[in-house]
Amino acid sequence: MLVEAGNGSSGDVRVTTNSVIVNNQWQFLTYVLDFENQTISLYRNGTTLTASGTLVANVDTSNSWNIGSMMGSYNMNANLGELKVFKSLLSSSDITDEFNGTKSRYGL
Repeated sequence: MLVEAGNGSSGDVRVTTNSVIVNNQWQFLTYVLDFENQTISLYRNGTTLTASGTLVANVDTSNSWNIGSMMGSYNMNANLGELKVFKSLLSSSDITDEFNGTKSRYGL
């Protein structure tokens, strides 16, 4: 899992230290971007993942964001069951609750 972001003059990437995506299996992937504190937390199936890298300062949030691709290339080859975007930050327990409330729809 990774998040890549920039501010017009520089950019950075936050990526999990281990390969965590499992092919042909439903997974609940969560990215929590805290622009104020310049942090990104990554979760898979409600569990926090170890990741490296940072969020570059002053990320431009007024432009378009790409989900599942990098500026129109490296497109994701997957089926999305749901995509949710929240205005406020979710806590670890919020994410676990979301996972537990969703997983039965996908056979877990």
